[in-house]
Formats: sequence, structure tokens, C-alpha cells
Amino acid sequence: MLIKSHCEKCKAAQQSPEYEKVTPRNNSKWSFEVQLEGEGTYECSATGLVFEVSEQALVRYSVLSWSESSEFLEDSWRPAGSINDVDVVNKDSSVLKFIHFPHSLCLTEPEHELSFSVLLVKGGYANIESTVDVTASHVKWRLSSLSPVGPIIPSHQHVKHHGVVLVYKEQDHQEQFCFHVFLASNHESEIQAIEEQVLSSGKKLIKIYKSAGGCRLEEKYYQLKSEPEGKIIPSVCVVNPFNLLCMYIILQ
Repeated sequence: MLIKSHCEKCKAAQQSPEYEKVTPRNNSKWSFEVQLEGEGTYECSATGLVFEVSEQALVRYSVLSWSESSEFLEDSWRPAGSINDVDVVNKDSSVLKFIHFPHSLCLTEPEHELSFSVLLVKGGYANIESTVDVTASHVKWRLSSLSPVGPIIPSHQHVKHHGVVLVYKEQDHQEQFCFHVFLASNHESEIQAIEEQVLSSGKKLIKIYKSAGGCRLEEKYYQLKSEPEGKIIPSVCVVNPFNLLCMYIILQ
């Protein structure tokens, strides 16, 4: 499910209503389908996507990579959430009225109100469409076509992202401790991607549980420090909140 922000400023901003949670069927990695039983508004527990439908519908959707659509963003736009390919199975697309895309942006940080749009990619071309509403966690869009679609903001806007820090501990046979530290936006899809990466690494990693809380990520340089002193690899990293970052701390 969507990880709610702990940002005190955003708690005062317009919050998204609580919708009926639905658990999708996972067809393959980042490909899902969910049976919506009737007219209403439903939130996917795996991706945070919200669907408003006028009747019963089977919705099939995939989380895509922005790299495949980066040519349409040029220098004027940047992603503000995930891009998704959505389809309604064996019914007219009009039964799906609205899609709410989760985002991780802090709405109260900029000096000026953030301006969201939606990029719609179809047949090798792209359209930029207006949004209907924006809350502290979602961008609402009125469906016009079933194509790869995702929220964007103008690239000149300075933004901060709500993020999370995930820490895993690895111990080798020489009694050395290595801590894997990940930064990601506070959405379950990115957190799940990190967990899958950890599981597929073949290493015995133990998750370190911390008290609930979050951080705000800027697209800048980050440096990690440890106490007691350890060797940090890499020593300095550039962080883009839409990419997964891992740092390592080796303590002897």
C-alpha cells in the first residue's frame, strides 16, 4: 500500500480520501490485474494506483520505466510519479472514469504551487493533458485514452520528495559487518523493488527496523557518515529519487 507521509507540513495539506483497498493478481513482475466488483473508487494495495469505475470491470495494468518515454519529456518536463500502462479487459474504456496516480512530492515546500500535468504516450506520439485534482499523495486524471500514462511537472520547478531510508545488515565469515543503505521515495512499489533486489542478491541480509519516519530527498549530492567509523562505498553519491540508490558501510 501507499506509505503515508510523516511530513508535518503535508499533514495540513489536502489529504487523499481512504478508498476501498483491493489486492491485485500479480501476472508477472510489475504487471497486475484486479477485478473491481461494481461502481466505486478502489486503491491498488501493490502500486497505490486508484481507479474510479462506473460498473464492474477487470483492469489490467503494468508499471513501466520512464526511460522508455524519456524522449517525450525533453528538457521541459520531469516525472512526478510512476508511468503505467492501463487497460480494461473485454469492456469499453469509458467504464474507467478517473485514475489517481501516487506521487511523492512535498506540496508545501515550493514557494509557488506545483503545477502537475499528465504525459500520455500513444502510437509513437505523446500528449500532455491537464489534471483534475492534486492531493498530498495523488494526482487525479480524467481518462481520455488507454495508453502508457504518468504524472509530470515542469522541470524548472524545484521540488523535494518524501523518502525512506532502508538499512540491511550483512555479516561475513571474517566477522565484518556490512550495512546496505537504500534511499527511495516512500512508495511501496519502490520499496518492493529494493526488497526484490535484496532477495535476488544471494547474500544473507537482515533488515534493520527503525522507528517510523521519513525524510525529504532533493536531487543533489549525499554523503553518509557512520559511528563507529567505517569504510563507506561510494563515499559520495548523486541521488535521483526515481532511481534506487545503495550505499555500503563496512565496519570491522
